[in-house]
Amino acid sequence: MSLLTYEETRPWAKSIKEKVIKREMPPWFEKGEMHRFTGDMRLTQDEIDTIVSWVDGNAPKGNPKDMPNIPTFNDGWKLGEPDMIIELDTVSIGEGSNDTLFNVPVPFELDGDRYVTAVEILPEPSQIVHHVILFASDDREGRRAGILNWMQGWAPGINALPFPEGSGRLLKKDAVLSANLHLTPRGEGGDSIIKFGFHLADKGEDLVESFNHWTINNMFKIPANDPNHFVKAAWTAPYDVTVFGLAPHMHYRGKDMKFTAVYPDGKKELLLDSIWSNEWQLFYNPVVPFQFPKGTKIEVTGHFDNSKENELNPNPNEEVKWGLSVKEEMFIGYIDYMPQQKSEKDSD
Repeated sequence: MSLLTYEETRPWAKSIKEKVIKREMPPWFEKGEMHRFTGDMRLTQDEIDTIVSWVDGNAPKGNPKDMPNIPTFNDGWKLGEPDMIIELDTVSIGEGSNDTLFNVPVPFELDGDRYVTAVEILPEPSQIVHHVILFASDDREGRRAGILNWMQGWAPGINALPFPEGSGRLLKKDAVLSANLHLTPRGEGGDSIIKFGFHLADKGEDLVESFNHWTINNMFKIPANDPNHFVKAAWTAPYDVTVFGLAPHMHYRGKDMKFTAVYPDGKKELLLDSIWSNEWQLFYNPVVPFQFPKGTKIEVTGHFDNSKENELNPNPNEEVKWGLSVKEEMFIGYIDYMPQQKSEKDSD
């Protein structure tokens, strides 16, 4: 619902009070100290008390002379007009259809290799789109397409952000771009047009290349009716790295996920402790990026709720394994990182 005006907001006053007291809104699922990550939307206790006091006072309307202007929002490119825009053909899914996952080519033309400083993905509309992942494959150093050549991803709740200053994804002029699309009917089905907006560094600009690593466990088996099944995975930094983004990925039975750094000397540091929400798949970018020496292990641990108490659970009476459909499960910890020294190469 819209909350832009007093008239639109007033009927929801009691619900607003309930949601902010429970800290269910605004949506944010990292449980640690506030404002360690960009875009932390949690309210302070003073802000919550102000809203509760307003509702308890019968939610009065303020002085019309003091009313702020109605805010406007950019429904298009959040990072400004891209340097290169690619639009896919319309994709569709019918009412009552099963989830659909498929890859499509993303044609592009560049007159030379370029660093990409930001990629914004814009599904219009987004209701039927579960995720979009953009991959670049160019076989450099034998990397496997779709694992280390991730360019950018979109899912509900992810905000568009540029890569850290001085860094970017390297897009070779002869690379092959492809998009993994996951559509889900969400009721009546529908159509969507997927657009990709690329922000490019100047020609010849030499940046630090950034990467995205998938920390995966795809061998788990979640027993039927298990309310707290534990799963883990890990990744070890191949050289001194700067980590500037973390994100969990699970499906309907996902419950929580933690990222913990284990330094070469055995010291541990909790990086991210998050509740999982399939409807708000947030990416967590630390305000101050993490710095790790070579050999630091990042442990990713989490739990699944396959019980009947999980209202989203498609079927608590079946064992669940890894799969592409949201009725199956995934366990992925995404790690955005770059070498601390430009001369260091990705040896993973």
